Amino acid sequence: MDYTDRINAAYRRAPGLRQRGLAEATGLSQPTINRILRGERAPKLNELIALADALGSTLSELTGDSPVAARLVSSARATADGAAAAMHAELTHYFELDAFLRDHGYLPA
Repeated sequence: MDYTDRINAAYRRAPGLRQRGLAEATGLSQPTINRILRGERAPKLNELIALADALGSTLSELTGDSPVAARLVSSARATADGAAAAMHAELTHYFELDAFLRDHGYLPA
């Protein structure tokens, strides 16, 4: 999964958020957001930080440089195709946020 896939996954988790709203929240132009989401342009670090903040993600989720995701193993039953993968992605997101909050002192260690 590359950065485009990870950004798009975070974007899909933000129901009702449109590209124009994401542009306003990040300070980027809507055409820039569109090019990033389509994988036509790599985001700069400051843009990744703004995207992570606006999408309720962590920077490590968007970059794929996550010690949490590397350690997380989940096992689930699902009746629909892809449901287990979606559950794993959602769990990873919450564990990432937990690790971020603990690392920054917002939660007890």
